Amino acid sequence: MSDAGPVIHLSWIDHLSLLDRLYGEVLLPDAVHDEVLAAPPETPGVEAIQEALNRGRLRAVPLALTALGAGEREAILLAEQVGADLLITDDAVARRTASARGVRSTGTLGVLKDARMHGFVPAVVPLILELRRRGQWFSEELIQEVLREERTP
Repeated sequence: MSDAGPVIHLSWIDHLSLLDRLYGEVLLPDAVHDEVLAAPPETPGVEAIQEALNRGRLRAVPLALTALGAGEREAILLAEQVGADLLITDDAVARRTASARGVRSTGTLGVLKDARMHGFVPAVVPLILELRRRGQWFSEELIQEVLREERTP
């Protein structure tokens, strides 16, 4: 289960495949599906997202609760509806809401840390620096913390 942020961010750095490699099937509520494909075709990562959808690595799932417009809310509701093991979202409010509702969550950074732990990527810091260069916000303190983790055996 994911909302738009991690899908978009991982596609920017050519690591969208980490989602299915780490977590298997990744479901997207309709609002998230629409959001990740809303950018013009020449936008970095859009082609990779479309390919992942076409190959079934990402799967859009319609919800009966169409009155909910926000991708994060639909992602949380879908996670509850299907009993998802994990909600992937970069939105802090969505993570807090999910937690309050008993849904475990992580964000792009958590995905990258899991990927490092499983040996899919050698280091996280270069990837988050690239994401920051492309517009994703990471504090300097967070980057230093991840750097310290990577230096610790």
